Amino acid sequence: MNKGLLSSIALTLCLFAGCNTPWGKADNRTLQTSSGTSNQPTSTEETVVKQITNRAEFDDIVLKSSKLVVVDFYATWCGPCKIMTPIYKEIAKLFKHRCVFAKLDADNVKEIPGNYGIEGVPSFLFFKEGKEIKEKRIAGTISKDKFEEIINSLSK
Repeated sequence: MNKGLLSSIALTLCLFAGCNTPWGKADNRTLQTSSGTSNQPTSTEETVVKQITNRAEFDDIVLKSSKLVVVDFYATWCGPCKIMTPIYKEIAKLFKHRCVFAKLDADNVKEIPGNYGIEGVPSFLFFKEGKEIKEKRIAGTISKDKFEEIINSLSK
């Protein structure tokens, strides 16, 4: 097999199976989808989705909130994360009055994903009154409808 074909196969597997890479050991930091979609928050998204950049922000935004909090653990090089970004933005806009939405780049704040046993991205964790609702954890991609269903069940 030629190198180009192997690269295409590897990218396809990553996009459909998820990027389950241990933190700190990923060599492919430049993975991009053909759409070029960024999973970095835009200025309008920041008002709905809060970017967490350190432990203190995580504690303030996630653990001290009285609302349901949804945290998107992502990586900039991850294809499935880029696929989920527009879905997460839509969900955040729909439920912004009932929930708090946050994003955390797992490569930049490594201690927090490790504390929660996150082994791959994207991962979506749900918190209520500072405690993770473990049975609702999402690892990988998910449809918008299923995401809405989970949030509706938790934010009544």
